Amino acid sequence: MEEIYIGIDGGGTRTRLGIMDREGTVLHRNEVASANIYAVGEKTAKSYVTLLLDESLEEFKGRTIGGFCFGSAGLGREEERLFWQTFFDGYFTGTVTPILVSDALLLLAGALPQRAGLCLISGTGSICIGRNEEGTVVRSGGFGTVLGDEGSAWWIAREAIKRSLASLEGREEATILTDELRRKIPLKRFEEVIGWANAKERTKDDIASLAPVVTNAAEDGDGVAIRILEEAIAHLIALIEATERRLPPTWPHHVGLGGGVLEWDRYIRPRLRERLSTRWELFSTKDAALNGAMVMALEGVQGTVASKSSSS
Repeated sequence: MEEIYIGIDGGGTRTRLGIMDREGTVLHRNEVASANIYAVGEKTAKSYVTLLLDESLEEFKGRTIGGFCFGSAGLGREEERLFWQTFFDGYFTGTVTPILVSDALLLLAGALPQRAGLCLISGTGSICIGRNEEGTVVRSGGFGTVLGDEGSAWWIAREAIKRSLASLEGREEATILTDELRRKIPLKRFEEVIGWANAKERTKDDIASLAPVVTNAAEDGDGVAIRILEEAIAHLIALIEATERRLPPTWPHHVGLGGGVLEWDRYIRPRLRERLSTRWELFSTKDAALNGAMVMALEGVQGTVASKSSSS
């Protein structure tokens, strides 16, 4: 029977799977909740990916798997690569050699006219990655919640919580964010947000899901909310500029914009696109990560996109 090629985009909010045939025709799509280990933990991430594969492969019994690609934030780090390598080797029992790449590399494969240029992601986390025509890869950001993720939905929501607490203490101007967040969580007293945010079971996605509150407040003219979103835009532009400075020539001035914030946020999306469009040709990356995962599975291109890297 004809081979199938499987791609998985392990996003911070949801995990999507697609299956292509050899001609590149999409045969199947499916999705579950986030399988990002930094957002939900290793045990939960494995359970979601297992569920996704089990459900999706049920209707393809007897078909040979010709290629498989899994992309997720953090897969540029060796310890996460080993985690997923071990998992997939066990799941496929050695019959498939998995291609493991960062989510940004999926976007390079699925969003841009060629696999050279830059991709900026702002979703649950944030990162920018660039690849030149010779295959050198440079990344900026993607440090996670402790050290970075500036400009992401998680960062926006965290700043809203922090500044609302500061407002109650008179260290920040009055803001409607305090009442809006209190209704969203909900809380009897806003100070209870400290325990809520620091609870052991609190996930990155729980906090990131509050980011739309900030956009709503900014549209209502709230000064604190506007400053948070403007700072988020500045952080995202800084990621692009840092990547641009460190990426050796030659490469086209193409930028793919991906992640929930850049796809849907009504305040950030248009303003960021306007500021970037004077120097860059911009590409929407909606569904591009999943398409990139399927394309990379079909082409078996792990070596061509991931073997050359640079942090200089």
